[in-house]
Amino acid sequence: MEHIKQALAAMDPNDPEQWNRDGLPRVETVIMLSGQTVTRKEINEAWPEFTRATLMEEKTPAQPVQVPAPEPVPPPEDEQPAEQDTEVKNIGGVMVEINDPEVMALPFNHVASDLSLLERALNEFQRQYDQVSGIKKLLDSFLADIGTRSAVLSARKLKLESRDKKNPAQDIQAYIHCQQEIRNKRLRAAREFLQAGTNAQDLKAAMESRSKLDQAMSGRKPPMGAKRPHYPAMAGAH
Repeated sequence: MEHIKQALAAMDPNDPEQWNRDGLPRVETVIMLSGQTVTRKEINEAWPEFTRATLMEEKTPAQPVQVPAPEPVPPPEDEQPAEQDTEVKNIGGVMVEINDPEVMALPFNHVASDLSLLERALNEFQRQYDQVSGIKKLLDSFLADIGTRSAVLSARKLKLESRDKKNPAQDIQAYIHCQQEIRNKRLRAAREFLQAGTNAQDLKAAMESRSKLDQAMSGRKPPMGAKRPHYPAMAGAH
């Protein structure tokens, strides 16, 4: 029971999502704070008469805040409600407190045909909706915190991996290997070229990038424009 008392003491009386309409702690809130599965009966046994108001008084003794109790709804004259026990239902791993299990156990058509049962069922559904909404808010906050922490750790992981990959010796070895591959490719190409029966003249012709006219002009001896013409001096010229 000690873990239940610690969970109850850790509750926030100013957070309405942790309390039901009667000012009692929500079972799912106590489960999340304690980390263990508990029931309403165990909560009552661990801390009898524990309510939102009593917790508010303990945490603020100088200025106690009295939470008004909900106004009692008078039962119909022709029907007196029997004492009901609160149940906790596990829905997909979420513990939902059912305050009116009797009406929830009735057939739907039977409830829909009786006004008093219909009102009880609607009140129960609203209480369950409020419980699940409160759990959803807590889970959304928890998921947001997980997402932030995961992003930070992922960035840190990438940084550490990048730092470990920066090895100068490995970079040098990779460069040497790349250069060796280039030389091997050139050597294989030269061997294939020679094995094809290509001679020096074919190689020169294959590498010639000038046009036929440019080749003819360059073959003149001397090439045109490479030497100034020489005219002999005329007699009597000074």
